[in-house]
Amino acid sequence: MSNKSQVRPDLYGMGPMPLLTFKKIKILGKTYSPNFGDRHSLLILKRVMSKKVSFMRAYTGWVHSGGMSSEEMSEGRSFFRWLQKYSLSVEWSEEDFSLNHFFSSPRSPKHDPQDEMAKNLSFAIRPVRVQERNIKLYIEDQDILSLFNLSYGNDEDFLALVSEYVASRFQWAKWNAPSPSFLDWVKARGLRPVFQETQIGFSLPIIMGRR
Repeated sequence: MSNKSQVRPDLYGMGPMPLLTFKKIKILGKTYSPNFGDRHSLLILKRVMSKKVSFMRAYTGWVHSGGMSSEEMSEGRSFFRWLQKYSLSVEWSEEDFSLNHFFSSPRSPKHDPQDEMAKNLSFAIRPVRVQERNIKLYIEDQDILSLFNLSYGNDEDFLALVSEYVASRFQWAKWNAPSPSFLDWVKARGLRPVFQETQIGFSLPIIMGRR
């Protein structure tokens, strides 16, 4: 299997990262490379307000406000708080950022726009077959990013873990027992998922006008 089709955190830093790469911006002759981190990148992308400005205008305003000199927080958190302060969101265009190639395969799973369970979820997981049924697992964005960043545990294929977790959910339901989240279940067992292309996909926020 080629390096492009499988991502192991120990070989590639912390999973398929960065999720997004933002375009460079030149301000008064100086070039900036926005680096928000994946968690805040998703928060910034998903933020929708009545007042919208271009990415260039927002980033320039943040830089002029002294955001780049902040030592108390990350660039992503600082930029996000600046947007909150002025009740702004970004009017994104296609060239503002690029998606990690890991999620770009035409065979990667996507959410159905009519799927209410997937509302506000950026990541789509390929369905697994358990007990003669095709089951789709939904995982919150922040939990997916935490799975990408697990730095310890015994490696196991991601979809194999999903299948085992779903089977356990069926058993817990029979017992009327509470179900841990997939992330907590994986961590408690001392495991670390190995992701392969087409197992998980990324859907751009609806504000881009496409999925």
